[in-house]
Amino acid sequence: MAPQFEGGAGAFFQDQGRSRRINGAQPRHKSGAQATKTDERRICLAGSIPLEQASTESMMARTAEKSGKGETAAAEKKTKATAKPAAKATGSARGGITAPVTPSADLAEIVGKADLPRSEVVKKVWEYIKKHDLQDAKDRRQINGDDKLQKIFGKPSVSMFEMNKHLSAHLTAKKD
Repeated sequence: MAPQFEGGAGAFFQDQGRSRRINGAQPRHKSGAQATKTDERRICLAGSIPLEQASTESMMARTAEKSGKGETAAAEKKTKATAKPAAKATGSARGGITAPVTPSADLAEIVGKADLPRSEVVKKVWEYIKKHDLQDAKDRRQINGDDKLQKIFGKPSVSMFEMNKHLSAHLTAKKD
C-alpha cells in the first residue's frame, strides 16, 4: 500500500509509481504513522537522495536529539554549580524605577505622602486623571489640568509624553 503524502510547500508527488520528496517533506501513512524504511527507499528510488544518505541523515538526527538533551542537562548542572547566591530581599537591591521617591507637597495631594516607586506615582497620577476625566475629549494624549495638576505641570494643559518630565521635578530620591 502506497503512503499518502502531506501537501503544502514540502510536498511529495508520484512519478510512474515512485514517490519523490520535495523540500524535505515527510510521507505519512493512512494510519498517521511516520515514514518507514520502505518509504525512504521509495523516495530514494525516485532519485532525490541516495539510500545511504537517507538512513545516515535520520540516524544523525536521532543522535543530535539525544546529545542535545545531554548538553542541556550538563549546562544546567554547570550553571547551578557556578551560580552566585541570590541577593537578600531586604529592599537594598531596589534602584531605578523601583527606587522609592518622596513626593512634593503639591504632588502629595494626589498620590499621598508615603514614599513610593516612580512607577506607582505615575500609576496614581493616571488614576487621578481618569477618575476626574481630565484627558482632552478630542486628543486623548493631552491632559487638561485642574487646580491640583496645574500646580505640578505649571500650565493648564500638557501632553502625556511631557507629564513625566513635570512629575520628576516634584519627586526627590530617597537617600540612604
